[in-house]
Amino acid sequence: MTKKFAVIGNPIAHSLSPEIHLAFAAEFGLEITYERILATPDGFHDTAKDFFTSNGVGLNVTAPFKQDAYKFVDERDPQSDASGAVNTIHAVDDRHLGYNTDGIGLVADLSRLGWTLPGAKVLVIGAGGAAQGIVLPLLDQGVELSVVNRTRTRAEALRGQFPNIKVFGFEELSDGWDVVINATAAGWQQQQLPIPGTVFNDARCYDLGYQRDGRTPFIQQVDTQAAETSDGLGMLVEQAAEAFHIWHDVKPQTKPVLEGLRNPKRQFIAGAVCPRCKRQDTLYIESDLQGDATLRACHACGYSEDIEGNVSINLR
Repeated sequence: MTKKFAVIGNPIAHSLSPEIHLAFAAEFGLEITYERILATPDGFHDTAKDFFTSNGVGLNVTAPFKQDAYKFVDERDPQSDASGAVNTIHAVDDRHLGYNTDGIGLVADLSRLGWTLPGAKVLVIGAGGAAQGIVLPLLDQGVELSVVNRTRTRAEALRGQFPNIKVFGFEELSDGWDVVINATAAGWQQQQLPIPGTVFNDARCYDLGYQRDGRTPFIQQVDTQAAETSDGLGMLVEQAAEAFHIWHDVKPQTKPVLEGLRNPKRQFIAGAVCPRCKRQDTLYIESDLQGDATLRACHACGYSEDIEGNVSINLR
């Protein structure tokens, strides 16, 4: 019997979760469906209930519903309780079990990168939901953790949950960090963080946000000072792998999926004419992780659209 899974959020059309989970399922020959579900801002509970009532097995939860998911579930893992947020729900019998795999995914990706955590001086920028989801797993790795936030009272509230962390204001920051993690939405809003570049000197800098080419606004901001940088696409894949393990009791390979997201397969079409620049021999078809065509685009001018021609996209 085909099992039913989904990711819920608002917005949700951008989510890579279906591609990731279907690729994981293909590794083990599992027959699953996985869809994107758009819920209204106040409609999480009813939408999630409808999904599970219609034989849904597992639900991934993205912004802005992780706190709603925390309230929805019947039981929670320690990471969920520490963060007050749930990003993975598993229906078992008549109960909904809640998990937060974000921090586990981050630690796994930092390990993939070879960034040493035990004893490291780690600075987390931001004290919102994204930061809350990663603090406990980082502390469990034995890091010396500090948090800086635009509104210091919010960072102090986080220290109320985790007394071992240190709290700074932006004006108090200096260099000397081993790892700096951006857990703010500044990058998504195309804003630079108001932090002196010296803070990033010789640090390994990680952005929880991601782009296919890895060049998020935060990465671009710190690139000249940092010793090494990475966006959060690897974390996205690793947290999905942990959710997949919870649902299916098998752990998928993450490296092939991450490489597929970074370097989508492209098949050039000889003799095709780009509707934007009118050049020939420039169009290509881009495949998803299952090899199905999803985009057609022009190599010369960067024009890109979905394979049905419905939505204009720009990958650059």
